[in-house]
Amino acid sequence: MALREKQEQILNLAKENPAFTSELLGGELTKLDALVQSFIELSVNCARYNDYLKSIDVDEMERDLRRYQQILDRSDDEEKRSLAQKNLAVVGKRKEKYAEIKGYLSNARGQLELIENSFRLIADQIVTMRSPGELSGQLDELLDGVEAVQQTAKDTERILQAIER
Repeated sequence: MALREKQEQILNLAKENPAFTSELLGGELTKLDALVQSFIELSVNCARYNDYLKSIDVDEMERDLRRYQQILDRSDDEEKRSLAQKNLAVVGKRKEKYAEIKGYLSNARGQLELIENSFRLIADQIVTMRSPGELSGQLDELLDGVEAVQQTAKDTERILQAIER
């Protein structure tokens, strides 16, 4: 909601700046809508991934890794060793995927902060801007960053689906 309010403030400030005509500004300000929508999508993904990560007991994974490694190191029974090796590999992959999701979450949160801070900066700057082109560069850069995080979100979604199977 705060981001939408900041968007409204930017729109009102832009209308008050005589250097902007509505035709020139219209294209740039529609990018704000795309950023707000992306912000919402990223926020939803962050909440979901955060909930998922909270459901994982990392200490338990570590204990399992140590236990399977001990079986491999100490057992003479080939069947036990084979099962321990397979379990070790699966739990190791789970740990890697956990780290990937955690990394995505950190990047997405950083992108959310960047969008919020950029909206604040744009509101601060729009009063003195002389052309929509100045605004365009900032918005395009933000959109590029959001697209990169969204692609990572798709990759993370595939990871989660694979884990859930």
